[in-house]
Amino acid sequence: MRQVTDVHWHPYHGGARGTKVPGDPNAPATRWWNAWFLRRFRWKKAVMFAPQAPPHTAYRIGFRDAWGNAFVLDRMATDAQFAMRVGHEDCTFFALSRHGETEIPLRVVAVARLDDPHHKDTPLY
Repeated sequence: MRQVTDVHWHPYHGGARGTKVPGDPNAPATRWWNAWFLRRFRWKKAVMFAPQAPPHTAYRIGFRDAWGNAFVLDRMATDAQFAMRVGHEDCTFFALSRHGETEIPLRVVAVARLDDPHHKDTPLY
């Protein structure tokens, strides 16, 4: 997967339902003090999504963690597919229209390791 750089997440307080994805039992449990380290070095699986929107539609990616905290990406994406890392705990992922007024349904395409050559061009957020 192709890591997207300069990604910034902002708190989200809306009501997006999203798509819940089970956690990776092989990843270490996440705590407030190890979250950054685990995301960067220990989460080896990712889930690939396809937003159910017309091609080239701009959308914002978001997630809600196991503790109910929600975040949304500071920039727009237009990719036909994208990937998000999966940690130990279950997580809910969602996509929002340009101004956040509409939730865009996500279809799970695959769950794979980060080094899977079949998904090397998929952007990883």
